[in-house]
Amino acid sequence: MAGDFNSVTSMEEVNNSESFSLSRCSDFNSWLFREGLVDLGYTGAKFTWMRGVNTSTFRGARLDRALSNVQWKLTYPNTVVEHLPMLHSDHTPLIIITDSSGGASTRSCFRFNMAWVMHAGFLPLIHQYWKSDKSLEANKTSLAKVLIEWNKNTVGNIFHKKRRLLARIGGV
Repeated sequence: MAGDFNSVTSMEEVNNSESFSLSRCSDFNSWLFREGLVDLGYTGAKFTWMRGVNTSTFRGARLDRALSNVQWKLTYPNTVVEHLPMLHSDHTPLIIITDSSGGASTRSCFRFNMAWVMHAGFLPLIHQYWKSDKSLEANKTSLAKVLIEWNKNTVGNIFHKKRRLLARIGGV
């Protein structure tokens, strides 16, 4: 599901703490948890709702989002939600591309997977490719490329593996 939920999940999703309501945020997060929903993330502008024209009157928040249950996310692991430019409204439209390989905007962005740290080959790989004589940005860029290839060739697609394992467990 996607749309204007008129609420945020954290203070990072608003431009000023004055408009942030901890109890409202907590209620929204509790609802997401109870319903088993996950935020699909996004690319593009940080805020999906904005008003005001100068620093003193500007207000912005991420009120619009795309949510799914875990099963849907496993079925469409390459989903990309893009915040499009704001044109005729105070809200930005969202576009949801379920297969990022064929979408209009296929900007590949590196995402670190915490499951990698559990793999025995992870730390040796980091030690091998992190160069102390290079800048932080250069190391991050080169290491991202190495990790993407390592994930494909060594770890494999964990979403597919998990789906297969759950199917096997369901068969038992």
